[in-house]
Amino acid sequence: MIAKISRGELSAKAQIILSGSSNTGTTSSMVAAICYAWLLENREKEQGGSGVVAPVVSMKRGRMLKQKQAAWLFFHLGIDASALLFSDEVDLEGLMLARQLSILVIGQDVLKTNSEVGSLCTVLTDNYCEEAYDLLETPNLKKLLLAGILLDTQNLNSAAKFFTNKDAEAVQLLLVGSAPSQRHELFEQLMQDHRESTFLEALRQNYGKPFNEVKRL
Repeated sequence: MIAKISRGELSAKAQIILSGSSNTGTTSSMVAAICYAWLLENREKEQGGSGVVAPVVSMKRGRMLKQKQAAWLFFHLGIDASALLFSDEVDLEGLMLARQLSILVIGQDVLKTNSEVGSLCTVLTDNYCEEAYDLLETPNLKKLLLAGILLDTQNLNSAAKFFTNKDAEAVQLLLVGSAPSQRHELFEQLMQDHRESTFLEALRQNYGKPFNEVKRL
């Protein structure tokens, strides 16, 4: 759809949700962009709109080779990496010049924490509760949001720089129907240096050459 708009084959307007550099880390920013875009897409459908909403990761695809934490999370949840858009794959400037595009940056234009919560994924969880609670039944959505909050708050560590009761409440909500141990297990897995052969092969196929073959990204 984005490609068709870029080529002038489709007159619809696109709304890009761009993951941005934030105080809460790269992985959680990517997660927030994906989940916020899905929320807006749901809102667009309910209102009968025809616009296109798409999350875009604000880096080149090859840079994901250095973002193994995020790459592993997507791999772990079975998210199709080929369906993710990166900044080098979308003509953002051309679409903006043609006035066919609006951009919202995570942590700047939307989902600002304002020191009220430790994670922008907590703010997003609240948004889902208010606007599309039924979508929170989606297992992958819950795990993505949970991972974002755990990373931002160091697994609800009271010694973390940013951590509030709202973050803890959001985690409890996202864990409904899951084993209590899932929180700790997921956080431990996210913090590991993953070297499983199946993951490394998927990393190469989805984002580029293995680390020892990459000279410059």
